[in-house]
Amino acid sequence: MDLVELVQYKKLLSDLDLQESRHAIEKLLQRIDNDLNTYDIDANNLKRSILERHKNIIRELDGIHQDISKFRSFLTEEIAVIEVPCLTDQSEKIYQEGLSDDVDYKLDRDYYKNLLGDAKNREFLLGRISAYVDWRYSALQLGPRLGDVTDYLISCDPLYLVDDYQSMFREVKKLWTSDYQRRLRYYTIDEQHANILHKLPLNQLGLVVAIDYFNFRPLRLIEKYLTNIFSILQPGGIAVFTYNNCDYPIGVDNFRNSYYTYTPGRLIKEACTRCGFEIIESFDMEKNLSWLELQKPGTRSSIKGGQTLGKIKHLTQHTGENK
Repeated sequence: MDLVELVQYKKLLSDLDLQESRHAIEKLLQRIDNDLNTYDIDANNLKRSILERHKNIIRELDGIHQDISKFRSFLTEEIAVIEVPCLTDQSEKIYQEGLSDDVDYKLDRDYYKNLLGDAKNREFLLGRISAYVDWRYSALQLGPRLGDVTDYLISCDPLYLVDDYQSMFREVKKLWTSDYQRRLRYYTIDEQHANILHKLPLNQLGLVVAIDYFNFRPLRLIEKYLTNIFSILQPGGIAVFTYNNCDYPIGVDNFRNSYYTYTPGRLIKEACTRCGFEIIESFDMEKNLSWLELQKPGTRSSIKGGQTLGKIKHLTQHTGENK
């Protein structure tokens, strides 16, 4: 079997949940036992025989459950051997080829093949992100591109927008007035730098969001980002990011079509915990939308007591008052 078949088969076994069936059968057998014991009547010790058969049924169900678990472990080991070049050479090739994509191509990709194209999934993900947005905390978005997600972050103060090139901010800078644009912090980064996010303040951000950004990056680079994100988040800070979950067949298909890199959820989660994060939520939706919600240990805090409102006037401006 090739990789995609192994992943499909593992997913099939993962969906074989016997616990609910076991509970229903155990409940049925218990009811039978209760009914049989309504009266103190027996024949040739048949009640005891029936009880033993009931126990055997439960033991067999537990045995099937254990065998399926062993089968899953076997498939995981087989996949781990086959996927090594996918995680390394092949994903690196996809990443390197993507570096030559021009700005127009990247932005058009968001127009015509948007990861959040499904309205139901989009609404759910943006609702999850909005729950973490708070004007008292600063935020960072990696790869804002068209600004459709950015629009849900603008109440964060300040809001940092980060991408590879200044030209990648072209569409975002069309969305808001010049007055509001002055509140935004635009930064470009070099992914070859030892500390990719070295321009950002340490231990100060309350939220980091990366939608359809890590999907194009290999596992080793994602872990590098996670280490950097951990350092810029304040205690209790939240990180939300999507990735191409190759624990699912559709994720493998996207990788085999050289669109996304190979990043299985089980390995992404291991990387998150190695970096010190707590995984607070994990979602795998239809149409290949998978994301994690992480938290840096601790509690978010802010010294802001209220949003400042006011009007700026020149000191020399005539007001009609005697000076």
